[in-house]
Amino acid sequence: MLALLVQELDTSFEGDADVKEVRARLRHRAHSLSSAAGMIGFSGLAAAYYELEVFDEARVASEGVPAFAAALGRVRDLADRSARATERMLDEMEAPAGLRMVCGRA
Repeated sequence: MLALLVQELDTSFEGDADVKEVRARLRHRAHSLSSAAGMIGFSGLAAAYYELEVFDEARVASEGVPAFAAALGRVRDLADRSARATERMLDEMEAPAGLRMVCGRA
């Protein structure tokens, strides 16, 4: 399940912020993943998802596409960091017990 999480984090926020339909899809993905991110302890990511989710087209018209792109950039950065942290956790879970003891990670 954690490997699927990594895949979601790595692929869910691809696309060009300049395209209205892409922004709508990105908002929908943010809405879909916000609660899950918070439940597994990625509170910063959940907050960034929420910020993107509520960045509607009226706000895009007011603040501009670059502001939406900046919010998307924060989501992408936090999603990448969360994916890498999850990969490290998976690696540690798969390491033999003796190796974890030697490395001080028992």
